[in-house]
Amino acid sequence: MSLVALAVLATVVAKADAGLPQASDPVIKPARSLGGVRLGMDRKEAKRAWGSTSDYCSERGCNFGPKNESKGYASLFFRKDEVVQANITATFHYGSGSVYTDKMQTPGRRLMRFHTPGGIKIGDAGTLVKEEFSRAKLIGKATAATSAWYVAGPGDAFMSFGMHNGSTIHSITLSNTGNPSRLTKAARLTAPAG
Repeated sequence: MSLVALAVLATVVAKADAGLPQASDPVIKPARSLGGVRLGMDRKEAKRAWGSTSDYCSERGCNFGPKNESKGYASLFFRKDEVVQANITATFHYGSGSVYTDKMQTPGRRLMRFHTPGGIKIGDAGTLVKEEFSRAKLIGKATAATSAWYVAGPGDAFMSFGMHNGSTIHSITLSNTGNPSRLTKAARLTAPAG
């Protein structure tokens, strides 16, 4: 491949990933950190950890990713300027108009860099979560359209690995907004999957 062709390809890839986090530390440490962002980290540190690529920030949070979310997106949520939730998510194809199809789009390369110490990332089989984290709990049915593996952390901290059709990981969320392992049976049925 010529140098010109490589330069054009690099430009196309960079534009497709525009706005997605550029985490200097892409390791996911369940219930501890997501790509270098930790619960309780202040807003400026968190944005720095993800490369300050967000086009949109408000008092409550920041969104990262291309405007049409074609390569997925990432979000940070704050309470009193401290991180209370961080997530990365793959999106799904829409057919003509706004008709939803069931095919997960390939996440951008920047999102695909995020991984657990064992190598789990978006697009992998959800069963790998239980293999790497023996204490992970499944909320929802493994065959359901949406279900998630939850890994509890200290206090109310947890990480969820949201699955699409009970098999493929489509989102990874770090949060301290309530530990799902403490939810009642009724609440577990309505717990957010991502």
